[in-house]
Amino acid sequence: MRTWKNAKSAALTFEDYDRAQRIENALSADADEAFATLDEHQKTVAQKLFLLLSDVSAEGQITRRRPRVQEVLDVAATTVQQVELVIAAFQANDRNFLLPAPSHAQPWLTADTALDISHESLLRQWSRFQDWLKSEQDAVQVLYSLQDAVRIKDKELSDRMFARAMEWQKLFKPTVPLTVWLFI
Repeated sequence: MRTWKNAKSAALTFEDYDRAQRIENALSADADEAFATLDEHQKTVAQKLFLLLSDVSAEGQITRRRPRVQEVLDVAATTVQQVELVIAAFQANDRNFLLPAPSHAQPWLTADTALDISHESLLRQWSRFQDWLKSEQDAVQVLYSLQDAVRIKDKELSDRMFARAMEWQKLFKPTVPLTVWLFI
């Protein structure tokens, strides 16, 4: 998808347009192509990285934010080298989705390096990211309901709510233990 197949003429043919999966899907397809090159751990790092690269307003507006590498390391329980590999995948083939660009110096990222997304529209158009965002929003709602249950029951959970809390913790693997969140 990254190469121009019709170099003899300057015209973009319908075949070229269709191969790019139309305008509305081109960014999403390109991001999926980069994501597919990652191993399972790197896919988890990418998910957490992209979620950290975004803020969602109360009205649902998605905007970029610029986390430091250390935040990604903490949330994704990973290494600088793994973050570098994820960024490199989203930079390959002239994608340039993530910043800063890879450097020949190794390591090229430090814990204090600010990360950014070069195409904010990717956050709105990438269907995989939208699924991650929805899942994260659902997880927050479950967490809030568990916190409410603890408050109502005066710091005691029913067996059913305790099972739900343990299932939530296993599924979402928060970096802060659930017990800390429940008693805030």
